[in-house]
Amino acid sequence: PFASVLWAPILLILIAVLTIHNVQLSAEEVYPHTGSSLFFRVTNRKYISHLVFESIDRQNYITLITTHAGVWAFQSRSHALHYPCGSATECLAEMRRLNDFLDSGWNIGLRLNGSIITEIIYYDPDGS
Repeated sequence: PFASVLWAPILLILIAVLTIHNVQLSAEEVYPHTGSSLFFRVTNRKYISHLVFESIDRQNYITLITTHAGVWAFQSRSHALHYPCGSATECLAEMRRLNDFLDSGWNIGLRLNGSIITEIIYYDPDGS
């Protein structure tokens, strides 16, 4: 009886620590990986409100208006991330691809250099 009384608090503390730190007990990789940081962000349509074509200093950009949701929705902050895309026709083709992909419900990865997107990674159900 004493051993079971001793293990119960230890087990509860272990569960609390794993829950707080969001540690996964399985070896399988989560789709998509949740490695968002200052230089890489995984996002989806829920956090991208608008796709905008704009020209800044003679360079064409696709601008993604994104949010970082707070605990409550009214506390979210919007900001613009710019993806340089070449000519207007190339931008239109990339915007359509991006819009269709986001509308399908899948996630994208954005490699960032400040507010400039250096690469868009399309995560699809096939894992590519």
